[in-house]
Amino acid sequence: MNLTFDESLVLSGENIFMVMRPLFKALLSGENPSCTFMALGILLLMVTQYVRVIASVLYFSMIRDLKYVVITLFVLTIITLSLLGYIAG
Repeated sequence: MNLTFDESLVLSGENIFMVMRPLFKALLSGENPSCTFMALGILLLMVTQYVRVIASVLYFSMIRDLKYVVITLFVLTIITLSLLGYIAG
């Protein structure tokens, strides 16, 4: 059995928006739907955590817990910068 590396299966881009655009185009055109759905699922998992941190900021703001608002805003900043491609890891 020979294993090959297919370049079309690689998610790449400068930031998360550059990764999402070709995936949505592939989804609408119907090319390689199984890999497209799998990649969109991975992106959905990433966005879910982002929304969770935003919800935490709102919750800690509502209960006026300044310590956790600051900590959560720091986490939100790190996540935002990494999704926009400013932090390469």
